[in-house]
Parts: sequence; structure tokens; C-alpha cells
Amino acid sequence: MFTMTKRKRLFVSIELLLSFLITAAVPAQDSVTLAEQELTLRLSQQFQEAVELFEDQGRQSQSIPFFSQIIEEVDNGRRLRDTVSDELVELQQKAYEHRARAFFNAGNLQGASDDFRQLLLDNPRYALDAEFLSPRIIDYFEDQKNRLIGYIAVSTEPAGARVMVNGEFIGITNFFPVEVHTGIARLEITLEGHESYIDEEFRIIPGEIAPLDIPLTRTSARLPIITDPPGVEIVVDGTLVGTTSGTLPPDLRSLTGDLDPNRLSAPFDIAALPIGLHEIELRLECYKPVRFPFNAEQPRDYTPQIIKLVESVGRVSITSNPTDARVFLDGILKGTTPLEIDKVCSGPHRLEVKHAIGKYVEDIDVGVDEALTFECRIRPTLAILGVVADDDVPERDLIDIRQKLDEALRNLEHMNLVFADAAIVEAQIGAEGLNAFIPSKRSSELTPERVRELSEKLGEALEVEALLVGFVPAQRLTKDVILHFLAVGSSAPDTYPLNYLDPQALPLFLSALSAPTKLHGSWVGLLAIDTKLHAGPVVLSVEAGGPAEQSGVLPGDVIVSAGGQSVTGALGLLEAVRAAAPGSSLVLSISRGGSSTQLDLNVGTTPLELPTGDPHFLYNKAIVDLRHRMAVEPEVEHLARLNVGLAHMQLGDYETALKEYLPRVILPGTRGVSQGTVLYHIAVAYLMLGEREEAKRVFQQALAFPDATLQSNDGPRVLPLVQRRLRELGQ
Repeated sequence: MFTMTKRKRLFVSIELLLSFLITAAVPAQDSVTLAEQELTLRLSQQFQEAVELFEDQGRQSQSIPFFSQIIEEVDNGRRLRDTVSDELVELQQKAYEHRARAFFNAGNLQGASDDFRQLLLDNPRYALDAEFLSPRIIDYFEDQKNRLIGYIAVSTEPAGARVMVNGEFIGITNFFPVEVHTGIARLEITLEGHESYIDEEFRIIPGEIAPLDIPLTRTSARLPIITDPPGVEIVVDGTLVGTTSGTLPPDLRSLTGDLDPNRLSAPFDIAALPIGLHEIELRLECYKPVRFPFNAEQPRDYTPQIIKLVESVGRVSITSNPTDARVFLDGILKGTTPLEIDKVCSGPHRLEVKHAIGKYVEDIDVGVDEALTFECRIRPTLAILGVVADDDVPERDLIDIRQKLDEALRNLEHMNLVFADAAIVEAQIGAEGLNAFIPSKRSSELTPERVRELSEKLGEALEVEALLVGFVPAQRLTKDVILHFLAVGSSAPDTYPLNYLDPQALPLFLSALSAPTKLHGSWVGLLAIDTKLHAGPVVLSVEAGGPAEQSGVLPGDVIVSAGGQSVTGALGLLEAVRAAAPGSSLVLSISRGGSSTQLDLNVGTTPLELPTGDPHFLYNKAIVDLRHRMAVEPEVEHLARLNVGLAHMQLGDYETALKEYLPRVILPGTRGVSQGTVLYHIAVAYLMLGEREEAKRVFQQALAFPDATLQSNDGPRVLPLVQRRLRELGQ
């Protein structure tokens, strides 16, 4: 008997084992269970042990029980699960081959015959490796094969038909002889658009070739479609059948007429088109669709239809303030502003213009040949995260609150509005949940720094600048909800309690969110005080060069009325000044030395700081507003930056005020709100963080600006406040 070399036997055995081990390591498909994977690995290891015995001529017969066990276990798997993995089927076939060869070498020809026959019944195309096996075993295998296997060769006109024998796919015509089981079989030949050929009693004779040449009767039409341009979808009776592509073959260029043949596609065959009337549609993005009826009267090839599609586009011009905003059309980045998009498909689109400070969103409709211009006002975006409640709050109340809140906030015009996806929120803030943004509910272990970090993560994920969470406490008689508004990057929210049954409560909240944060106010340049000697306030000082001095107001004048309204105190005068718009005229009636006179003041402008310690002021809303103005109004950038820093200080976040805002503010060194004002606030922030030496150093710098004030140009002077702070610091 011819045998392979020991080195070759070892190589084949290791290769086979590795192939099974790799197969077993691949993740299970839907039809392969974990148990089947384990079985494959175990049987492959057993097969390797059996092969080692098989290759040892003195112990070859000892391998037979191992191969038998593999065959039996795979058979059991088939009985239990109907089907088993391809890996197990291949393993069983290898076991049949080796057991048959062992039987043959032992002189048990009946056993060898049974195994080879079973192997061929399982896989009629199974072949032995003639290069490494004895010619005697090859001849014996082929003899068994000739008793069981016949051959079939099928040609059809036209070619390309599917051939099935007893429900098993054999091949696509035309093909050379293929092994099949002998006997009476059901032969089926099918080709779309043609009558099927079926023979229920097709005879396959052992060892013989059964040639078939079958003409198939055509039952459908074929319509070639050529388009300008290529890439056009073809829809027949509402069903997409394909897309044109390629270039026009030279032999069809004579059909193009006035069309440019270089722009035409290769023919796309609508094959197997049933006889009768059909509706054909050609469609391509940015082109007008073409629809036409086609009547396939006969089962034949029709002349190619050459169709030119007409572009259907408009033009869009986009600008924004600030510039360099990213422009997305239907979610696809098109560039940055300012941007001209020369070709935009006609029809509806979603326009999004995104900047670090906010976005602009609009659903637009582009007409054919229409030129549209969009001046996009970038606005901050507010994300509604949801409403949480104490356990005792009835579910119906919670649903009612959410509905009313959602309806009211849809009227918000000052900001964009999005309702956050709960899955995104949960993925970003995890176990902390929405309670992280509700001071009365969050864990005492949750630091302000962690709140700021969570808000930044959510802001980035949701592409928003502010967050809103509602909290409904347990209550009996009232229907209260506490709204928590948080600027992204802030460590503490603004709280806004309201009774949601009050029809004015939510509109008032919207008004508060929509009211602009003032950076400038009215100013007349005088300081007045109340005395017991006069009914009206007495002018204590007048700012040199200010509106009051220019109109003739002098220290000691008594203010009787302002703007036609009597004034009984310094506060009343201040309110009258604030009510007058900068640049307007304000008439003051004054008493001086026992005589009365009227002076006409031209109201000036003063920089403003945010109010301090006001429990009703929305500092987070101011942060959102002013960060936006820093980007879109360069002329107020530094004043806005100062006030953003002050807002963080009011929220207790002195670190953010120092790291990101106050040291970057540059104001004039003049009287009023100026650089001395900035230095004072920087020093206070250092002092609140316990940095006494750094605070002392900056307070000393502020001494160089003796005319600096707080709040406004008419506010308290910084100098005495700085001197007091330095005394407290031991300076």
C-alpha cells in the first residue's frame, strides 16, 4: 500500500486540527449554538487523536472506534436538531473516509464499501486526494462512486437558468457534467421571464452522463433603458429594479440623435417584463423624475429607450453672525459661513448652522432655479431634560406638568429648543441622573465641580448651551414645580418656582428667559442724597464733563421733578433716569437758592454690572446671553466677559471666574466701570478661594484707579472698598 511521508502526514494532521480550532473560535452564528461549538472542538480534538493512530500502520485498526464515535455523535446531533453546522458535516465526512480506508487496509471490503457509499450519498461530489493515496484505494472509491453516482450536463437557450435536482441546487446553465445521485429524480429548470422546464421522472444512470439541451419558451419582454446622466434609479410598477451605470457602447451611438453619447449610460435591461401595461419611473436626486407608460405587447426585445433627465436645483446663500459657523444641509456638512451652495436639490431640506455659541435651524423649501438667501441668527439652544418628582406626587399630576411645560416652552423665541433624548442623557450622566442638577435632591457627595463636568458632557452630546430640569415636590394643596435652569459649564442652577395652575406663571417664566441681559444703562453724571431739609434729593456731586454738568446742574441743587414727575427721594431720581433711554432728553426741575429752574439733560450711557445677591435674577441665563454676545458683538466683548465672570462668582464658582473670564477682561482706565473695577473683582475672587497673598497683590494694583466704580458709572467708588480690604488683610 502506498503511504505518504511521516512529515507530510504530520503537516496535514496539524493543518486539519488548526482549521477546526479556528472555526470553533469564531463567534457563533444564529443557527450554531454554544453547545455545538463545544461539540465541534471536542470532536476535532478526537479526530486528531484518531488520525495519529491511523497514520501508525501498526495501530491503524485502533482508530476505527474513534472515527465511529465521531460519526455517531454527528448523527445524533442531526436527529436532535435537524441540521448541524457545516464544520460538523465536514468532520463526519472525513471520519467516514478514514474509517473506510482503515476497513480497506484491514481487508474488510464490505465495511469500506458501506462507508464510501454513505459518504457519497451525503456528498456526491466528494473526492479523495489521488496525489497521496494508493491507486488501489482510489480505484475502489471510484468503483463505489460509479455504482451510486451519475452525471448531468445541462444547456439551455438562453443560458443562465437555475437547475435543481430533487430540490437541491446543482448549477447555472450552461455547465459541464456534475455528479448527482442515481435513480429517478425531479428535475426543474427555471429562468425568470421563461416557462419552467420540469421532469418529474428524470432518470440518472450510474456512471453515465445525462446531457440535456433545453430551449426555454419566453414569456416576457425586455426593455433596455439608457439615461443621461448615469446613476438613475428605475422603478417599474412601484418596485425598484435597478440603477443605470457605465458608458454607452460604440455600437449604440447611432441611436443617440442630438444627445451627447459621452453623457449616456450603458443600457440597463428591464428583463422579464410581464406582458401588459406598466408604469415606469426614472428618478435621480436633483433631477426631475420622468414617468411614462410602457405596453409590453409581445414577449420580445424592444428598442432601447434613451431618456435625458433635467436638473431640478436651486441656489442657497448662507451668512451668519458670527462667521465661520458650520453649515449642514440634511445632516451633511457643506462648509462654513459665509457659504454659497450653487446646486441644491429642489424640495424640502433641513438647514442647520452651528457655532460654538449656538445654532440656527430652519426647514427650507428650495424651488427649481430659485436663489435663496439666509442671514442666520445664531441663537443659544436650550435642552429640556425632563421633570422629576418626589415619590408622593401622583403620576397624573406629573403628566399634566410635563404637558403644560412642553407646550409653554415651544413659544420660546429667544433660544432654540430641543427635547433631550433620554437615552443620551442617561449615557452621559449615568447614576447621578437628573437629580444632579437639583440642589435639594442631589447627593451631598456630588461636588460643584462634578455638576459643571456633567453639564459640559451633556452640552457637548446634545449640542446645546443650556439645560432645564423641572422638580415637583410632594405637596397637598398647591401645584408647584421648581424649574432649574443651568448654563452649560456652570456649577449651580438658577431656580424658578411657579404654580403651574396659575395661567400667568409659565408666560412670566418665558418673559424672564426672553428678557435681554443689559450691559448698558442710562446715566446723567450726578450723585444725589436724601436730607431732612428738603423734600427732594440734593445734588452732592457732579461728574466733570457728564450730562448733568453740561446742562448746568450744580452741587447743592435740589431736584424737584424729573421728566414731569415729582421726585421725593434719591431712589425716585434714579428710577426716572433708568426709565429714560440713552440719547433721549430728560427735563429736571430744580430749586437753587430759593428760585426754581428747568434744565434739559441729554441722557448718557453707562456700562452696567449684573446685580449682586438678587435671589430673583437668573444668573445662568445671563451667562448664556453674554457668552453669545461676546462672539457676535465685538464692541461689548470685554464688558460681557466681565459680567459672565461676575455671574459665576454669584453662583459661588470663583475658580471658573478666574480661569476663564476676569483676567482676560481689558477695560479703559477711566472713571466709572473700568479696569480698576475688574481688578477689584479679581482680588475678591482670589480672597474667596483663600489666596490671601494673591488677593492683596491685586488689591494693591486696583489702587492705581481711584475713580473706578462698581455697578455703573454712578455706583460706589472702588477706592475706599479696596482700602478697607487691604486693612483687613493687614496691609
